[in-house]
Amino acid sequence: MGDAKNGGRCIAASRTLYGGIAARLNRSSAIEGGIGWHIAVGDILRTMDGGTMLCRPCTRAWQHPGAPVWWFVLPLAAAGGVLAAARARRLATALIPVLCGLSVALPYLLLIDYAAPRFLLPAHALAAVPVADCALSLTTSVRPSLRPAILTLIATLVAAQTVSQYVLLTHAVQVSAAGNGDYTRIAADLRTLGVRPPCLITGRLATPVGYEARCTSGQTAGHNRNATRTAILQTARSEPVAVLVRPRHRPPAYARTWTPHPLPGLRSHHGCEVPGPNWRRRRQHKPQPLQASRPQPTELRPRHHTTQLRC
Repeated sequence: MGDAKNGGRCIAASRTLYGGIAARLNRSSAIEGGIGWHIAVGDILRTMDGGTMLCRPCTRAWQHPGAPVWWFVLPLAAAGGVLAAARARRLATALIPVLCGLSVALPYLLLIDYAAPRFLLPAHALAAVPVADCALSLTTSVRPSLRPAILTLIATLVAAQTVSQYVLLTHAVQVSAAGNGDYTRIAADLRTLGVRPPCLITGRLATPVGYEARCTSGQTAGHNRNATRTAILQTARSEPVAVLVRPRHRPPAYARTWTPHPLPGLRSHHGCEVPGPNWRRRRQHKPQPLQASRPQPTELRPRHHTTQLRC
């Protein structure tokens, strides 16, 4: 009854807001970069080593290949729990969580081309139910003389998994903190160049940097596309604009004449350059005619650096 009620709400919202279920699915697919057959198991495993919170595109190398071993054990333990529940004539108590977990996990494993550790958290939580059945079965189905050894083995495995996950969590927190610190540093350096609200930031990292700088973020391509080249150039006539570019990549055609400015000291994103005039210096001059006094665009170019905290 609850599923039917929620399904009706979903259908009504699809027709009201998108014009139909197919239109809503097409829009969702466009936002996700195209939903289709894509085996993303390897992508998911690459995110399990604590090196990234989002792998998109997932081209990074495995830093700790041994870290995902626990996740290969999880489905085996869950299957053992289902068999144990079936022998105890309570199959539904273990099978239903497994089926629900699979329904949550399969879209992330088979239909999208990027990954994040958080995607499978609901599936992991649901799998804990049959895994507990498996552990209980191991302790009750053996001879009493073997139970202490089985309990010791289970406790050792749980402790080892907990410690390994704590190590990965610590590493993930450090990576996340470094990335967030970079966003704050870029925003602060932009402010020294005169990029202050109202302003527009586009290109790579535009959304987090724009948030830190209190600027609007805009993209002309990709899953976050919400602006056009013409709109960006029009905005540049009335407010500061910064463009972020990937390392060793050329800026957009409309920004290739802008002058880069270095932004040193980044820890995670390997430094930046911002091309464009220094607006702070310009404001020290006497007023200019309207066209000459309009704020000029700025290009922000991340680049690799040869020594730490310098670029």
